[in-house]
Order: sequence, then structure tokens, then C-alpha cells
Amino acid sequence: EQPFELTCTADYRNDGLTDNINGWQAEYVYNDGLRMSFSDTGHPHEQGCRFVGSEGWVHVNRQGIKSEPASLLDVAFGPDDTRLHASDHHQHDFVASVKSRQDPVAPVEAGLRASYFGMIADIAGRLQRPLQFDPTTERFADDEVANGMCARPMRAPWVL
Repeated sequence: EQPFELTCTADYRNDGLTDNINGWQAEYVYNDGLRMSFSDTGHPHEQGCRFVGSEGWVHVNRQGIKSEPASLLDVAFGPDDTRLHASDHHQHDFVASVKSRQDPVAPVEAGLRASYFGMIADIAGRLQRPLQFDPTTERFADDEVANGMCARPMRAPWVL
């Protein structure tokens, strides 16, 4: 978990009932050079997750998996390669994980970390400026305005 810079351009609904995000394009840049784009469907990438490497790309979504070149899907895994947990039905996977006491394909911690990307993109979009985020501390570096947007007051009688 390393800190990264993020930028986000976004537009918001503002019809009197809501002010939530309508469309967005965010980019996360890590010190080691990793770049990640995060956008809503059709802006500008196909829905899903695309991994781009020196030999091509692999794109995964709920409809399937594809690559360029197609031969990347035929690469054999070695004995020391990291294999991902397979699941074609999250609810069934969760029940099987409870029974086996093994992590599901989507453990709570992964969901928490994944949710950061949307929440902090919203903050960067609203502030309309680049931000530095540290996932270890769950804080923006030297930015109390952005940090102040990480939580909202709760309505009574709700408390944490």
C-alpha cells in the first residue's frame, strides 16, 4: 500500500434532490510508475478492468475475458505464479467460504480498499485539483479540506 496522486474530472447532478456524481474520469499515479484509470462505463473505456503490460493487455468484466494479442489467454501458469480465487457467483462463493473458513473472492478488506477509489475520486472531482492519498493512514497528505470531506456528520439519533 503506497501513497499515490489522483486527479478527477467529474460532473454532478444538481436537480434539488441530489448532488451526487454523474460522470467521472479519474487517474491514480503511483511512485513506481503504475497508472490506473477509473471511469464510469463508456468514459472512455469499456466497463471492466484492463491490465496493460509490455506484451499486450488483458480485459476482464462480468461478460468474460479477452486479450490483445489473443495468445495471452493461452499462457500457462508456472508453479510459483500467483493464482487468483475463481468465482462465477459471489453469493455462492460467500456461503462456501463461510463453510470452509477460507476467504471469499471478495473479502471485506478488499471491498473496503476498493471503495476508497470511488470515494476519494469524488472528493478530487469536487475540489477540482490533484490530491495525494496515503492508503495506510487513510488520509490526504497536507490537505485538511480534503480530509474534512472523508466523513459527514450523522443525523440524530445515529452515532458510531
